[in-house]
Amino acid sequence: MEGTGPVKVQLTGTDFEFVEKVAMAKAGDKKATPKEISFDLSKGKAQGDQENMETEVDTSAWGAGSYRLILTQTNGHRTTLPGDSPSDPTLEGLPLRANVGEPQQTMVLRGTRLEHITRVTLLMRCGSFRP
Repeated sequence: MEGTGPVKVQLTGTDFEFVEKVAMAKAGDKKATPKEISFDLSKGKAQGDQENMETEVDTSAWGAGSYRLILTQTNGHRTTLPGDSPSDPTLEGLPLRANVGEPQQTMVLRGTRLEHITRVTLLMRCGSFRP
């Protein structure tokens, strides 16, 4: 997802009713200034218990790596949540070769983080044919 633009992130598991500000910073960089990011509460601000909160992270601005999500409440209390933005899958041995005319073939993908691939589409390029 790195570099694909805005991605929605949903947080659940606690009451977000008193969250006033959400910011994000690179983990491990003590000099990094947290950048404020917008957020929405499931029921709207000041509407009682909030079991869900949604924010949007621009993956074009934030690369792969470890980050801190900083939630600031109305009383000034801050809660820091660790998070990772893993790198994209990589494929080795490209381009893959297939035999034209075979009704079915098995291809083995090799690389890193392949468990994050949800779909593979094969595009066939045919070169010039000489009898």
